[in-house]
Amino acid sequence: MERGETVEAAAARELTEEANVEATNMTRRGALRFVFDDKPLEPWLVHVFHCSRYDGEIAASDEMRPEWFDLDDVPFENMWADDPYWWPLFLEEKEFVGTFTFTNTTTLVDYWIRETKDLMLDVEAMTANE
Repeated sequence: MERGETVEAAAARELTEEANVEATNMTRRGALRFVFDDKPLEPWLVHVFHCSRYDGEIAASDEMRPEWFDLDDVPFENMWADDPYWWPLFLEEKEFVGTFTFTNTTTLVDYWIRETKDLMLDVEAMTANE
């Protein structure tokens, strides 16, 4: 996020910068905290958004190379180890929060994830001690 920018504005800006499209409907679905053993006091808080309508044509960038898969063929084995845990909730249009702890950057050693009825309240609770 840039100084003075909301999470929503940052997500929209990043989508435009990284995929060359402007969201016309974006909703927050989740918040995930990532803890890495080399920087345990500097966790990442990642907000997960859904967007089904956009203006522009999706294009590759230095940050991403878009690929499309059937839902039954998503290559989780080539993705971050946390993805299989939150994707099902995302695809079921549920809101969720969770924490994933990694060692050696990519090895998932612990996690919790749950559906939430009040995403913003849970995000506040996740960030209260930062």
